Amino acid sequence: MAIGGETIQKQDLIRVHADLVKMKNNYEKMGYQKEFEDYYDLYITPMHVHKSKDEHEKAIFTLSSKLSLIVAEENAIYQTAKLKTKSENKTQSNPHRTEDPAEQKLKPNEK
Repeated sequence: MAIGGETIQKQDLIRVHADLVKMKNNYEKMGYQKEFEDYYDLYITPMHVHKSKDEHEKAIFTLSSKLSLIVAEENAIYQTAKLKTKSENKTQSNPHRTEDPAEQKLKPNEK
């Protein structure tokens, strides 16, 4: 793995791998066990310091990919709930309103 032309040391990759495993563990506690089956199929953990740098890189890419999908899903759920709550709050603030203010048309003054 290279960033800006410099290669990352194996020790640093293992540290990143360990941080991603902590995040994985938190999401597994929330019920996301199946999402990490690909990672378990690699048979590598940060404790496997004897494994190659390439194997740790693959584990990092697998974990980061799965974690990003979960975060995107969680964000979509949060945004949907936020919009629903916002919509419900508008309805509750004026239960007699029949039209959305954005849909109301300006009417000329009647004399």
